[in-house]
Amino acid sequence: MLVPLAKEGADAGPAGAGWAKALGSLAVQSNATVYQIAEMMLGIGGVFLCSLLFRTRLIPRFVAMWGLIGYAILMTGSIAEIFGIHIGLVCSIPGGLFELALAFWLLTKGFDPKVYNALRDSPTAATPSAT
Repeated sequence: MLVPLAKEGADAGPAGAGWAKALGSLAVQSNATVYQIAEMMLGIGGVFLCSLLFRTRLIPRFVAMWGLIGYAILMTGSIAEIFGIHIGLVCSIPGGLFELALAFWLLTKGFDPKVYNALRDSPTAATPSAT
């Protein structure tokens, strides 16, 4: 959107270029804000994912806790970026390192097979609860 706005502002002359600059600035700010909102939503989803991984013990608990903390920090950094405190890049480091560690863990070790055996052997796993 910035290229057409710049062309319109140049064609309108110096008197009409103000609205194009204002609209271009609004487009850039909107893009940055929407990106930070998306990062915040990623943090919220990551917290739920890591809490599920922590509860089910499909991966070691320290890895799941690392992700839980990392995504909470990412969410906090995104909220701070929305309010003009520029710490979002630094706050994304723990969550990014968790994602690398999780990928490495799943490629080398995979999920814990004992969890699958426990669910298969559990008598309540096959029958729905009556509540």
